[in-house]
Formats: sequence, C-alpha cells, structure tokens
Amino acid sequence: MEKREIVRMAQYFSVLQNELSLRILVMLKKRPLYVFEITAGLNAKQAIVSRALKSLRLINLVGFEQEDNRRKYYLKREDIFELIMKFNEAIKRKKRQ
Repeated sequence: MEKREIVRMAQYFSVLQNELSLRILVMLKKRPLYVFEITAGLNAKQAIVSRALKSLRLINLVGFEQEDNRRKYYLKREDIFELIMKFNEAIKRKKRQ
C-alpha cells in the first residue's frame, strides 16, 4: 500500500472516530436533512454539527444541495456507510466469542 493511500485512510478514520459524525451518517442514511434537522435530532449545537458536516464533506462522505440560504445534506458514499456497518457487525461478533 502506498503512503498516500495510508494517509487517505487515516483521514477517514480520523473523521469517523467522532461519535457525532457517525450519528450524522446514520441520520443521513434515512434521508437528506437540513442542518437544523440534524441539530434537533441529535440535540447538539449548530456550530458543532456544522464542523462535523464539514469534516464529512472534506472526505467526500456527504454532499449538500444549496436551497436559498440553507443546505440540505445527503449521504454521498453509500458504499463507505455499508463498510462502517459491516465493521460494526464484526465488532459485535468478536464480543460474543
């Protein structure tokens, strides 16, 4: 594996170690949402949610559509989300063994 691939993977893991980022991805898996909907659903401050969304955008996991002065966020990489869920299942299996 090349160094740049390792660096890219580290960027993904760095963002995904944040619980809020993972919770946002789970919400966006269900449907696209505005920031205020994510904030309300997570009972979190808007600034914190916006930072997490920016990190998720930078690694290309989420995208947004601009609607007037609001952004509607959506899950951009279903394949990565599915890998996260498989990773979670593997962790659960290991705990049972």
